[in-house]
Amino acid sequence: MTTGPGMILWASAVLHAALPGGGPGRAEPLAISTAAESYAAVVPASATALTERGQFLKFIAVEPGTFTIRAEFASGGAVVAGTRDIVVASPPGPPPHGKAAVLPVAPEADLLLKARDWVRVAAWAQPGGAMTFRIKGLAEDLPMVETPGPDPAVYFAEHLKDSPRTGGYYVGAYRIGPADQCEEKEIEFSYRHPGFGKARATAPGRLTADQGIWRVGQIQAKTAGTRSGPNAGQLYFFQQGTRFLLDGKAGARWRARLTETEEAWIDEAGVELAPEGAPPPSAKLETIIVRSSDTHAEVEFTVGAPVPVVVSQEAGLVKVSFYYTREHVNWIVYDELDSFVREIRWRQEGAQKASVFIHLKPGEKLWGYSLRRAPDRYVLTLRRVPRAGRKSLFEGLTVILDPGHSAQDAAGIGPLLTREQDLNLGLAQRVKERLVREKAAVVLTRSSADEVVPLARRTEIAVENKGDVFLSLHFNALPAGVDPRAAARGFSIYHHQPQSVELARELQLSYRDRIPLPSEGFRFTDFHVVRLTEMPSALLESAYIMLPEVETLITEAKFQDGLSQAIVEGLWRFLRKNLRQPAAPGPSAQAAVRKPPSEFLALEKPRGRAKSAVPRAAKPKPPRGQRKNR
Repeated sequence: MTTGPGMILWASAVLHAALPGGGPGRAEPLAISTAAESYAAVVPASATALTERGQFLKFIAVEPGTFTIRAEFASGGAVVAGTRDIVVASPPGPPPHGKAAVLPVAPEADLLLKARDWVRVAAWAQPGGAMTFRIKGLAEDLPMVETPGPDPAVYFAEHLKDSPRTGGYYVGAYRIGPADQCEEKEIEFSYRHPGFGKARATAPGRLTADQGIWRVGQIQAKTAGTRSGPNAGQLYFFQQGTRFLLDGKAGARWRARLTETEEAWIDEAGVELAPEGAPPPSAKLETIIVRSSDTHAEVEFTVGAPVPVVVSQEAGLVKVSFYYTREHVNWIVYDELDSFVREIRWRQEGAQKASVFIHLKPGEKLWGYSLRRAPDRYVLTLRRVPRAGRKSLFEGLTVILDPGHSAQDAAGIGPLLTREQDLNLGLAQRVKERLVREKAAVVLTRSSADEVVPLARRTEIAVENKGDVFLSLHFNALPAGVDPRAAARGFSIYHHQPQSVELARELQLSYRDRIPLPSEGFRFTDFHVVRLTEMPSALLESAYIMLPEVETLITEAKFQDGLSQAIVEGLWRFLRKNLRQPAAPGPSAQAAVRKPPSEFLALEKPRGRAKSAVPRAAKPKPPRGQRKNR
């Protein structure tokens, strides 16, 4: 018997596999049992139904420890068996009842902080006790508060939001004062329980308080991401050579002080420190020049030093913020033939930030943007909405298709050992064929099963080929320990940038029309490939490869054809609503914009919701008041 990966999270396990020789008429159930070394109970053998192709999926409740899953199939006197050894880690939580114990949690790494910074501490112990902490030589016997427990990690929060909390999670804080000074001081926890006694423990991280700490750092990598906190989400991305004022550290991340109220945390591995005493970065914002064409506008900012720059956007407005910068704008030079940019204004937002506000003309939309550093200046390229082709809506457009994952990646896998990366490539090739027939130029980020393309390289390919739209194609799986049958599992589309919201919505609606699986909604995400700013982009999770009945469905040519049609159809809907008219519109060009490709003519007549091909999966009801047909 061959098995897919056993996926484990704390107290649950998923085993999914296929039995060789499975097929119609194989009515015998599969017996699955679980035996553990760490506890005496043995999970009773249970009958598990097989699909016609011999696949099965079983969600098994387990306890922390080391154990073995045994699956056995008997038919006609022959027995086929397989085992999988599993280790389940104990979940974060309080120690068992008995002797008092403290399990330190935070700070988990050394801290370098200054006045007004907070030192946050946390530790597990048995519920119902009292805990204090001290920073040797700085503060003594500071009280802590017991809480139900920390929130689950972001990735698992949606699946674990209803999980019970155990209690026994003690938290506290200390704010560093203006006179506090210490070097690598330990943080010690003291705990007392009325029934279990006393215990002490020391946090993994030590504290250094230095009121004069500041350094200048410069980014060494091509681009570097920053975070909103030491262990928080992605914030901004900055280019090579950007300089920062650094005034704190937590573990392996420096704190970049952008303004008195704004900060960003950056990995120390990507920063080169200037010699001590190097002056903080500073610059002036001076002349601004606008140059425009039919496809884009370039806005050039004279800024002498490589300071951090953040671009943000709202409807009809692009904001560019220069940190460590004072405005000294005497000239703004416009292009009198420009039909894209209406006006530029600026404002000094505090002593450390100068911001420029680029107002677009009424009716204009931003398709994407890019920022580059030139000697003594920054150049912001603002992309206009492309024009439709004369003979086809897609004519003249470049679509980047990204078949997710490479050969060596630990991507999704089905019970029959169907690999996600292979399905992604096959789907991309089908989509490419349809788009080429509609006169689009198509670029694949990888073209073969054994080609290895790093994640960062995929978006670089899109930019180098001047893509107009980027689509990353995937099939889904669930994190370890999440019951696959607990909710309807279907398709979902992900976006990040504002200009990608409508693309994701149209793709999701097209899937609803064409794909016989439940809709899980389109979503914002922080995935790398959809952070792309140069063009609208989306990541498509078309189905759950780990589900036996879905694996069977998605490996059928008919279903793959339907998927490729739904993708091109959704893209066509998005473009139809947004593309500008051809440069020299005539009767044929106008018709090309309005008329869908021949195979999509059914779109002109609203269709009903696609009938589900997976009866075991519940289909969600549309929101009240939503039209059934588009």
